[in-house]
Amino acid sequence: MKYKVNDYVIEADNRLELLEKIIAKEKIKIEEVKEENGKFIFLSQQDPRWAKEKIGKSHSTIGGYGCTITSISMLSSWYGKYKSPYWMATNLDFTDRGLVLWNSMNKLDLNMRFVWRYSGNNEAKIKEILFSKDNSVIAEVNYGKHWVVIIGYSNRKGFLIADPFYGDKVYLKDRYLNITGFAEFTRK
Repeated sequence: MKYKVNDYVIEADNRLELLEKIIAKEKIKIEEVKEENGKFIFLSQQDPRWAKEKIGKSHSTIGGYGCTITSISMLSSWYGKYKSPYWMATNLDFTDRGLVLWNSMNKLDLNMRFVWRYSGNNEAKIKEILFSKDNSVIAEVNYGKHWVVIIGYSNRKGFLIADPFYGDKVYLKDRYLNITGFAEFTRK
């Protein structure tokens, strides 16, 4: 198959071969960029390694109610010092019902710290946090019943999230109704 590229024609069997030939012809130098932050890993609160573990001293399990700590755990990998949801469940402080006490994470050996817990949906503030160099955000969705990590934004599709229930990424509007609050974190 022939492809016209700028002022010349290149023959290639497929688009991958075409790209390789363009890169060679144009002498394009491609190097892997080492990100300042660690690698973001997708986790599920349903993972059998921790799903049945209790959150703090509560009767709540990570599998049933661990969306917040699983979200924080995903962020810990991005900040370069991964701690599992089980580690979060045994080291953070919680209410009797298993709700995280946000400031408790600031005394732990993490590369991140809690900044602020916001109420309501302020998309402009969420985008400001999302697009900053060192900050990250998790959001409370479905009228406060679930927490997710916001990992991207598209003008057409809205917020891209890492969902700790399923351990996948999806656009927020494709799965959940709304944002009712959010929490901001930054690098230590």
